[in-house]
Formats: sequence, structure tokens, C-alpha cells
Amino acid sequence: MSYKEANDVLNYWFGAGDPSKRPKWFGGGEETTEEIRNKFGALVEKARNDELAHWENDPKATLALILLQDQFMRSLYKGRPEFTCKDPYCVKLARKFMQRESHDHLKFSAAGRAFLYLPFEHSEDRECQRRVARNGGLCRQNSGRTEEGGRRARLIVRPLSPPGLLKIRLTSLVSPFLSLLQSLTFLCASTLSDRLEKATVSYVQKCFLFFFNFSIIELSVKLYAQLEEDTKGTDHETYGKQWYTFACLHKEVVDQFGRFPQRNKVLGRENTPEEEDWLNNMPDRFKW
Repeated sequence: MSYKEANDVLNYWFGAGDPSKRPKWFGGGEETTEEIRNKFGALVEKARNDELAHWENDPKATLALILLQDQFMRSLYKGRPEFTCKDPYCVKLARKFMQRESHDHLKFSAAGRAFLYLPFEHSEDRECQRRVARNGGLCRQNSGRTEEGGRRARLIVRPLSPPGLLKIRLTSLVSPFLSLLQSLTFLCASTLSDRLEKATVSYVQKCFLFFFNFSIIELSVKLYAQLEEDTKGTDHETYGKQWYTFACLHKEVVDQFGRFPQRNKVLGRENTPEEEDWLNNMPDRFKW
């Protein structure tokens, strides 16, 4: 099957391998928006209407599909509720690359990986926190900042029934093991070789995601941390640091509010008093 239109998207966004020929990825303004509208406006609408679902079968075309809905839609629908309407679908697409089967994020360039990971960064998902709170009586609470500006989280225990206490004890017992699995699957996978090792990593990763369903925004930070490490000493080193910094900043906001208050007005959501105060005194680093 031909994916000419998908290749057109990739060649435009990445400059066909020549950074001087690509558009300004962030802060391009109205000029970039108009260029995207003229070149790809019709294709964005097709993606929005699920007419390009067959692109999911090809890894490069899937990246193009993510770009259309995670990046181009944010330009074309800026200031309108539609700008986030395909975010859950983009997260679904990005997850395919984490499985490292038909789609493998480690086979892409640093720039390609950066945009594969962005759906995780853009997500407001706190499913892990909500699910743990319901099932185990635990909740997340901020306890200081990391050097990068992110927030560390700790678990605090509410009064629980005996079944709830049992879940807490089990969680405390397996947490060190889970941390080891997480490191293996997301931070060390790029150093493993041979089919057996790769298959083992994929299987362990799937089990980890299924049973513990850690937050998407946390996954974003870990992926960008590895990308920063992988770009050291390359032409993308500066970008690697910036991408990781922004991932930490996005996580900091979601940790504090459970969502991005910057989106509230456009999405018709009412600010909480805490959000109202934060928006009125927002530090420059959060003005995306």
C-alpha cells in the first residue's frame, strides 16, 4: 500500500532530513499555521474523521498520523475546543510504539521519537492515581521538587478496611521489583539485542503496563529522560535537554492540578480557586 501522503507529511515536518528546510516546530505563529492549512488542511480533516485509520499499519505512516492530529490540529484549531479532541487516539497510537513489535520507537531518529512521545506529554490522564485511590485507598501528594523542576510524588495511606491494608502491603513489597522492571523496559531496552531479549522486554513491559497502569504523564518523563541521554554528544543534544525539561514541566502541572488549567477556558471548564490564582500569576515557564 502506498503512503505517499504520509511521506509528504514527514518530509515537510522533518525537512526531508535537512533541519534548515523544516518549519518552526514550536512558536511558528500564523505563518506556520497558514502553511499547514494550505498544504495539509484537507488531510487533517480526513484524519479527524477517521478516514486514515489504515495508516496505523505502517510505522512511519503512524507517526505522520500522530503529527496530523497532535501537532497540526493544535495549530489549525488553536483557541477552539477541537484542538485536543484526538488526544486519546494519539496516545493509543503512541502506545503501539512502546510495545516494540510491528512499531518500534527506538528505530526512529531522535526527532521522530520526540514527536512519538508528545501524546503522552499532552495527556491529562491520571488514571493510575484515580484507580489506586479507588482500589487501595492511596493518593498522590507532592513532596518537593526535583532539580529539573518536576515534583516527586509519595503515597499516603488513608484509613482502610483489612482488604485495603492487604493491598497496601502487597504494593510496598512489589514496588522495588516494579521499579527494576520499569528501568529494564524503558531505560535499558535500547541496549538489549537478539530476538529473545527483545521479546522478553516486550512481554515484561506489557505485563507491567497491564497490572499497574502507571500514569501516562510519568511515562512521558521517563521516555524523554532516556531521549536526553541518547542525544548527548549529537546534533540533537540541545533539543534533548529542552524536550526533557518540558516533559518535567508538563508533569509538574498535572501533579499539582490533575489537568492543564491553561486549557480550561478553551474547553469550557471552570477554574478552581487554586487554578485561578495560578493562572493569574503563572510563571513564564508554563506559558506554552
